[in-house]
Amino acid sequence: MATVSTIVELFGVSKHTVRAWSREFAPFLGPGATPTRGERRIYNQEDLGVFALIAHLRAQNASYAEIHDALQSGQRIEIQPATGLALRGPGTGPAFAPSPEFAPVEVFQLFAEKLTQQYQEQIQELRHEIDRVGRERDYFREQWEALNRELREERERVLTAEKTVARQETELSAMANQGQLLHEERTARINAVNKLAAAQARAERAEQQLEALSRDDKRGGGLLGRR
Repeated sequence: MATVSTIVELFGVSKHTVRAWSREFAPFLGPGATPTRGERRIYNQEDLGVFALIAHLRAQNASYAEIHDALQSGQRIEIQPATGLALRGPGTGPAFAPSPEFAPVEVFQLFAEKLTQQYQEQIQELRHEIDRVGRERDYFREQWEALNRELREERERVLTAEKTVARQETELSAMANQGQLLHEERTARINAVNKLAAAQARAERAEQQLEALSRDDKRGGGLLGRR
């Protein structure tokens, strides 16, 4: 398969000329030569033979009508690896023989070189694409591994935090129990102090009463003195 650029390089004509010939001689070309709007023109091996004859006859100042007649009669210039250009078809004669001006080098070689160049460019593009995809794959793999590490670390932090919370809850419960015990002990101490104070108050009142009795006894030779 060949493109417009391939025809330009093979036959030394402009892209405009290639498109004009494609429209003018469309009945003798494949469907790829006149695609629907927006699609790329593609030419097969038979199309190259048609273009070779058109270019050859135009180089001899043949009119479009004469070229139509030649193509209609089946004349073509074949592109062959061994002989370069070869005229075929009914009624072919010396007037249609390829001229040196038309084919300074073998068209087949030019065509092969062009295809080789295109394939090499495509291979190079594919290699670049493979490298790009490989780099993206490595990048996403690194990102995935980094996210996995972060996830594992986060899980470890969560587990550590859960253990810390459980330990603190245990300590808090123990502290609450200890606080309750301290509160009970404090209450007991307060009660003991209150009881002690009450006992001291009673002892003081008893002592005061005893002193009062002693004074009374001394004044009146009281009961204690008589005894």
